[in-house]
Amino acid sequence: MVYVYAIFEPSGKRFDTLHGVGDAPAYVQLSDGIGVAWSEVAGAVARPTPDNVWRHEQVVEAIMRAHAVLPVRFGTVLRDVDALDALVERNRERLCEGLRRVRDCVELGVRVLLPNEAGTASEVPDDSSGRAYLLARLREEQARRDHETFARETAARLHAQFSSRAADSTLRVFPNPPFLMAGAYLVPRDRTDEFRRCVTAAGEAEPSLRLLCTGPWPPYHFVPELALPEVQRA
Repeated sequence: MVYVYAIFEPSGKRFDTLHGVGDAPAYVQLSDGIGVAWSEVAGAVARPTPDNVWRHEQVVEAIMRAHAVLPVRFGTVLRDVDALDALVERNRERLCEGLRRVRDCVELGVRVLLPNEAGTASEVPDDSSGRAYLLARLREEQARRDHETFARETAARLHAQFSSRAADSTLRVFPNPPFLMAGAYLVPRDRTDEFRRCVTAAGEAEPSLRLLCTGPWPPYHFVPELALPEVQRA
């Protein structure tokens, strides 16, 4: 079987020494200007062990350093090499557009959360039949609503700052503490330092929050939806 790591835009650079899941050599299948990185594996080799997940990520990141890349989800297995060509042909238009969009870009992630003490749930009195219990439940529900409103407003404000420095972005708002939001941002390679400075400045302007910026990562959040009728899951 064929284990797939990534679809990429060939640039002439080779990576003959790369090994992926199960220490299998990584190969390249070229199809009219689109490359697919893959390994030949037995089904059991592609299980989601920590080592296999790390090997998958290493291959994708090595490709990202020299090519526009669309990472493939861990555990994607095709029947054979011919299926790779069929995959590309079935999705050629979407792949070309996706590669164009991520060219010269990387993904940076931002998570925003409250300090631990701010996210601690209120204690409910051990009095299930009493007025105190009902009042505590009401306070708990009001606190949940307040947090949800605060998270939504904070996420909208911060996301507007970060997305203005990105080619594309995604946002997830968390309704329960301590997390407020998680954003993924497709940032030009030559503007990653500028983006990080923006996150740092936002954190300094909001001392009641913790802002965590991670990456650069392969653009996992910006891969187009593909038609994969022959994909199997390991």
